[in-house]
Amino acid sequence: MFSTKGGFCPTNAGFGFLGPELYLERVNPKNQSMTSCRAILLLILLPVSFAGVAQVTERYFTYEGKPAVPDSAQRIRKGVLENGKWHVLEYEKFLSAPRSETWYLDSGFLIPDGDYTAFSFNDSTKISDRGQYDKGKKTGLWVSFNDSGVPLDSSMYADDHISFHRVYYPGGKPREIVTIGADGSGSSAGYWGDGKPEHNGQFSKWKKTGPWS
Repeated sequence: MFSTKGGFCPTNAGFGFLGPELYLERVNPKNQSMTSCRAILLLILLPVSFAGVAQVTERYFTYEGKPAVPDSAQRIRKGVLENGKWHVLEYEKFLSAPRSETWYLDSGFLIPDGDYTAFSFNDSTKISDRGQYDKGKKTGLWVSFNDSGVPLDSSMYADDHISFHRVYYPGGKPREIVTIGADGSGSSAGYWGDGKPEHNGQFSKWKKTGPWS
C-alpha cells in the first residue's frame, strides 16, 4: 500500500509547540530528506502496490480544492483505502511528483483527517508545510519551511481557528509573535534581527486599538 515499513526510510518524529530553537533540532533538512525519501519510495512503489493489492481511486479538483471534471481540473488526488481511511497523494495535473500527502475520511477526498505534508514546488524532495487535520479542520501545530528546512512561520490551531502565530527570521529567531482570540482580538509583538522589540500592541476585530510602541 502507500506505507513503507522498516528502517530504510524513517519519518520525522512528531513535534510539539516548542519554539524555533527546538524546531531546528527536530525538524531539519536531514530529517526532511528522510521523510522525502519516504515520499519518493511511495511514488516508486505505487504501481506495484496498486497492481497487486489495492485499487487506486482518483478524484479531480481545481486549485481551490473544489471538485472538477478531468478536462477542467488542475489537480488530481490518488488514494487507496487503508484501515478505514483514504491515504492520498495530490498531484499537479501535468507533474509526476506529488505535491502533498494526506489522509481523508471520505472516498470523495473532501474531509481530511490526520497528518498532512506538502512538498516544495521548487524541489519535491523537500517539505514545505506540515500539520494535522481533525475531521476536516486544522488542529494543533502547523509549520511552513523554506527549502533548507528552516521554519518560516508556525501557527497553533484549535477547531480550525488560529490562536497563536509566529514568524521567524532565517536563523530561527522570532520576527513576530501574534496571539489571536476567537473574536479576532489579540496582541502582536515584533522583533528586530538582534532580538530588540520592533513593535508591541493590541488589536480588536483585526484592527489596531490603543497605543502601539
